[in-house]
Parts: sequence; C-alpha cells; structure tokens
Amino acid sequence: VQKNPGNDNRQKLVGYRFFANDAICFDRSIHFRFGARAHDIATTVYWYSAAPVRPYAKISPYKDRLPGSKPRRKYDLPLGGSGRWWITGPFPDTFGETVPTEKKFDPNRPFHDRLWRRYEAKGGFVEFNHVFRPAPSNRNSATLTGAIAFARCRIEAPEATTATFTFGWDDRLSYRLNEGAEIGLGENEIFSSKSVRVKLRKGANELGVSLTNTTGLSAGGWCFSFGAVTEDGLKLLPQIEYPRLQLEEGGRLIAIDFGAGTPGSHGKYFPFVPPYSDDLSGAKPCESVDLICSPQTQVFPTVRGPVEVTVAAGDNSSLGFRRRSPVRKRPCRDQSELLCGEVRANPNPKGEPVSLELTLTGLPKGEYSMTSTHHCLAENVTLSPLRVFVNDRPVFEGTTEQSTGLGPETVSNITFPFHVDGDGNPVRFIFEAAGLVILNGLEIH
Repeated sequence: VQKNPGNDNRQKLVGYRFFANDAICFDRSIHFRFGARAHDIATTVYWYSAAPVRPYAKISPYKDRLPGSKPRRKYDLPLGGSGRWWITGPFPDTFGETVPTEKKFDPNRPFHDRLWRRYEAKGGFVEFNHVFRPAPSNRNSATLTGAIAFARCRIEAPEATTATFTFGWDDRLSYRLNEGAEIGLGENEIFSSKSVRVKLRKGANELGVSLTNTTGLSAGGWCFSFGAVTEDGLKLLPQIEYPRLQLEEGGRLIAIDFGAGTPGSHGKYFPFVPPYSDDLSGAKPCESVDLICSPQTQVFPTVRGPVEVTVAAGDNSSLGFRRRSPVRKRPCRDQSELLCGEVRANPNPKGEPVSLELTLTGLPKGEYSMTSTHHCLAENVTLSPLRVFVNDRPVFEGTTEQSTGLGPETVSNITFPFHVDGDGNPVRFIFEAAGLVILNGLEIH
C-alpha cells in the first residue's frame, strides 16, 4: 500500500497472483470484473495456452516501439463481437414502467425524457455502470443505488424455434420477449445466472431487459450477461438497427453540441450529454462535471449510417463537461446553438500542455471535413493557441484568433479536411494546447 503524495487519503494498492502457486485454469473463456468502486483500477494479465490462439494485435512500426512513444491501442485487432443493445436510464427503482418491446421502436425518441444509447456488449455483458454513474467523488462506491435501467435488442431467428436464454445478474432482473408478459427472474444478492427456454418466431424477435441496482455484496456492480442458443446449437447475438437520416443542405452529415441540455432542444444539433447525475428523476443533471470517467462514447445517426464519437483526455489531464445557457451577446450570438456547453481537457498541476482526443468510428471510406468550435466564457481566462492533429498528422497550428490566444468574448471555428481510408475505420483527432483545451461543438461534412 502506497499513500498518495498529497496525503489526501487516496492510496495505491498493488496485488499479485503468481502463475506457479496460484494458477487459474479455464477451458474456454474467463471473465474478470473491475471498477464498480470509485477508484481507478488497472490490471495486467498474462495467460499460457497449449494451442495457438487468434491474433490480438498487429506489430507496430519501429517508430512506435521506441522509448517515449505512445501507440496506445491503435494496433489492437478487433475482438469478435457479442452483440449490441439499446440502453436507457437511470430511473428510480420505483419507476413502475414495464420493459419496452414495441415493434415500432424509434431510438431517436427519448424514453421518459432519457436518451437511448447504443451499447456494444463486452464479452456478453451489458455494464450500466459504464454509462450511468453519479458525479465522481472519493466515495468507496460511485454507483447509483435504488436505481433501474433498461436494455433492448432484436434477436433474429432463421426459423421458428425454441431457444435457451441465459442471463447472469445481481439485484433484480426482468425480461420481456415480443408481446409476451414481463417475466421476473428474481433477485440475487451476488452475481448468479439462470437459463430459460423460450419460443422464437421466424425473423425479428424483440427482447427487453430491466435491472435494478443496490450497493449490496457486489460493491455496486450493475450489469447483466446474456446468451441465446437454439436447440440446434446456433448462437444468436443481440442486434440493433439505427435509422438513417437524409443528407442535410451543404453536405453536412452531423452537428454535435457537447454538454448541452435536453435532447431535441437544439434543433439540428445532436447533444453529447454525459450521463452523470445524482438525481434519478433527471430533473437536475450535472451542470459541471470534472474528473469524469474518460473516455465517454455516444453513437449518432447519419445518412451514412451510425457514427460512434468518443472523447477522452490525454495522459496528463482529466476530462470535464459543462452545461450552460446559450450565449446571447455578440460576437457569439450567431453560434449560440453550439455554445450551450463544452467538453474540456483540464489543466494539470505541472502546467504541461494537455490534449483532448476525439475519435470517430463508422464513416465509410472517403474525404470529409470537420469544423470545430472553441470558446471560453470564464472571466480573465485566455485559451492558449491550439494545435490539431488528425491520425498524428498536424492540420492546424493556431493561425486564426488562437495565434494570440482565445479570450472570453472570442469564438474560433477551425475547418480542416480528413480522410477515412477504409469503411468504418476509426479517425483520431487530437486538440492540444498549453493549460486548457475547450471544445464546444463540431460539424462533419
């Protein structure tokens, strides 16, 4: 145990299990859960196998293997998927709403004022704590208690058949299949599983799940696992569909407003809203959140299909969001729709340059352009000149207002081209400055 240098009651704890004495054997797969508590947790696991396994990463080029390089995870190969879900919440566990499974489902329509969010299952698990958490603090369990959240997906069956659904969960889980009644599977004090046999019709089957959360014996873990197998042994993955939109005037694919208010309140702009709130009624979302879990990811519809947008702070910074009323005075008034909030990379104690990282995934191969909006409302604060990189290539060096710093009454719009070299390939943008980086919104054409 190592005390934090600032002696603020935070600690670093390191634990080891050694292969020779404490081997953990498994035949097909193994799953660990970390992070239900408020602390940052990192782990490194080595495994030994008798037979070759699938490749997990490609060899990075020589320059990214040198000391001081930061290849991050850009050379990782994608894992096999375990399905996708729509999720929404959180609500009080006294909410009383049944699990939604209606056929005519529109993910762009909020469910009781809460956004539906696209979620990629991880090893078959849906982890609500990755999406719905209270404002960060140094509490031992940063999780919403007395809460309930919902998930829904589509199960495609090649023919009418009987299948086995296996759920794993703690606390209280219910599910509904198609137009059937909601079925409660009971309440588990610790994580446990149960299998049920169901009848699937040919084609699309709508599945909805609800799960409550308490701190309990799992330290606030709030997740469930799901698997579906037919009588013939065919594995069925949960799927979702994302509606396509019409291409807007001027070729604009999407416009995003960071930290903004309620969905739909800004017309043509999609709000990127962090999920943090201590108020399960949703009446008081966090106006300002620092030290937010990084990265934050949301998915937005475009005429080219769904696009995943991820924002993260660089290694020596932390991520923050702020909501506020639209700016009404000049010269900012004309851009007030994109100035209802911000995402930022906070300053670090050493005064080193910080960076805000933005990743877009899902665009088809082609040529695009991005316009980013940067503004500062704080009194006596000036933003440092900004540098922008696309896939590690510099595209902007602060040649507009930012060459002398961006003040409280100045807005800077930066437009630069970018290229997607393969359908769905991620594109990584880095906004770097000394002291503080603020991004209010962006448009993609």
